[in-house]
Amino acid sequence: MLAIDAHPDYPFICLANRDEFHNRPTAPLQAWPTAYGCLWSGKDLQSGGTWLGVGSNSEFALLTNVRNSTLNMPGTAPSRGQLVLDSIDSGAAPSRETSLAFAGFNLIHGNLATRKFQCTTNQGLKLDNGLEFTTALEDGYHSISNGHLNAPWPKSRALKFGVRKLIQDKHSTSLSISTFEDSLLGLLGCTALAEDTELPSTGVPYEWEKMLSAVKIVSPLYGTRSSAVILLDNTNTVHFTEVTFNPTGNEIGRQRFEIPLPPKS
Repeated sequence: MLAIDAHPDYPFICLANRDEFHNRPTAPLQAWPTAYGCLWSGKDLQSGGTWLGVGSNSEFALLTNVRNSTLNMPGTAPSRGQLVLDSIDSGAAPSRETSLAFAGFNLIHGNLATRKFQCTTNQGLKLDNGLEFTTALEDGYHSISNGHLNAPWPKSRALKFGVRKLIQDKHSTSLSISTFEDSLLGLLGCTALAEDTELPSTGVPYEWEKMLSAVKIVSPLYGTRSSAVILLDNTNTVHFTEVTFNPTGNEIGRQRFEIPLPPKS
């Protein structure tokens, strides 16, 4: 969930849950040294990539897998988490040819200083379903789950409604940044399941479709491993908070960084 230039104090707001199998080894949010300076992200210790990150070069990227078995690739295919690292490193989207080597993905990426963002997906290339390879994100609210950009999945609609309301409330009241962050994290913690009539049809069994419909997924095998909130303020400082969870959905760790980025040129 992204809010771009929707709040006068925070021109960029990102809320993200990472859903994954609990036995996949993962490092929590931290600062990783890079050729361009530093990357703040968690890390998939199995394949070395990440799902969400901010670079000291002001680049940002977030990735979701596409839930469509037609887009699956063999285990020898490159990890989609590498796309996040590469786009932050280069400041550019992957090429069409490169994208075909990966299983289905949505990649939101851009520069926090210029606040120009886009969504790149290989769905249209592989399915010929009319989806653009790259779409520029306009100011406002955007959601991305495991379908296409701004698909009206129940969890996406719930987050978009909740973020709009919180931003309106913060306009009218003097919420501290910590209170605002906690409220945004609270939205990511909703475990309510969608009604059967609202469930998307993605080819997984009904029991999985139902379980995956929650904003925060709690299950012994697969679930929400972490929740993250990123706020960019008007001093070009990023406030990046991540909360990690165990298989029962209980918090087991919290990391927070304040990251001063170079001024907008």
